[in-house]
Amino acid sequence: MTEGREGESITETSEQVGNRLVEFVQNAEFGSPEYQAVSDYIHLKSLENSLVVEMRNARNNEKEPERKNYWESQARITEQEIALHRTQIYNYRSRLMGYDTAYTYVGVGFEHDLYDAAHREADGLYAEDPVQQDFYTKDIHSNYFGKAESILDRKKE
Repeated sequence: MTEGREGESITETSEQVGNRLVEFVQNAEFGSPEYQAVSDYIHLKSLENSLVVEMRNARNNEKEPERKNYWESQARITEQEIALHRTQIYNYRSRLMGYDTAYTYVGVGFEHDLYDAAHREADGLYAEDPVQQDFYTKDIHSNYFGKAESILDRKKE
């Protein structure tokens, strides 16, 4: 939500929120604290998603001990990467001017604002179908997250 004239709240659509986040990522200059915060946020979320997949793969390979062990090992490695990355984020928040604000902006934007807007839309579009609501919300989030990730990848080149 944003504020309009005289403090009235304006509800943003998922497209507006997503475009605002993508624009923020686009405007973050390579090497700046803002760029670092966006990059760290996206990398952390990618690691967390990888961990979910690795744990699922380990559970799905109960009958094949070698494959199960492989996926459990990958999950442990990813858990360590997440812990190290979170420590780095914590340190940057107190050392890099502008990093904390940018990290919070992107985190709240993707985790709250975008999900909230997409969920409101999904409620209106699929009032009787919670499965479709969930799919719609995740699809919107994934779309804008992917756009932000692509922008960061292009800036690294």
